[in-house]
Amino acid sequence: MAMFILAVAAAVVPAPIALAETERLTVLAVSADARSDTAKRLTIPLPQAVRFVFHCEMNMRRGDPTRCIEAGGDYPKNWDEYRLRANALSAKLREVDADPLLRVAHSRIMQIRVVDAARRATEETTIMTFAETIASGDALPEPAPAEMIEPKDFTLVQQAMAVKLADLYPSYAMRNEVRARTTLVCRINADLTLNCRNAVAEPTLYPDNPDYERVSGEFRLAAYQMMSIMKVSSKAGDNGALIGKDFEYPVFWDIPR
Repeated sequence: MAMFILAVAAAVVPAPIALAETERLTVLAVSADARSDTAKRLTIPLPQAVRFVFHCEMNMRRGDPTRCIEAGGDYPKNWDEYRLRANALSAKLREVDADPLLRVAHSRIMQIRVVDAARRATEETTIMTFAETIASGDALPEPAPAEMIEPKDFTLVQQAMAVKLADLYPSYAMRNEVRARTTLVCRINADLTLNCRNAVAEPTLYPDNPDYERVSGEFRLAAYQMMSIMKVSSKAGDNGALIGKDFEYPVFWDIPR
């Protein structure tokens, strides 16, 4: 009696979308304030320029990167191989002696948001290519002291763009229902957009939790990203009086429902 052996092949990983196409679909890039914050927190001298490239599996509903692998070498043949490499990168980033530049580049990439309506509608699995360069010019100089105003003096409104504030919620924190309070100081530009600094995040985790620093950093960067798409409007009707002023702003992150 003949015996038939059925081989079940692991599903093939879709080819990554090229960097140029990914950049075309990007609606929210890494803000200058987020780049500056991560650069200033490095404990090593900033390089002239170091470039990292990643392939990332996308959550197309929110448009954010999830599991990433470092680009280069042979592309994974199937999902088993892809996820092994993604898990290896995740473990590598958590190591005490992890390359701080790699860690910074990855943390920045996770702030990017893209929109591809066709894939969002079909929930098609998508791999996108992202690049991030870390350079000495990333660290912005501290601005000169300015007059402080109160949030009661203005209204904060989102600029028209294809990203929702809920889409900026850090993925890991959302999955684990971690909330947070962030505060940061912002300078009002001539066009009423903002440049922010000195962000502090307090997630609802015990400080001795091994994920505390990572989650705190994700909320801190999310706060910069959020403020980068906001503008202010004077409640008194005199927008010109706001220009060049500073304010401290709290952001309370609660799980989007």
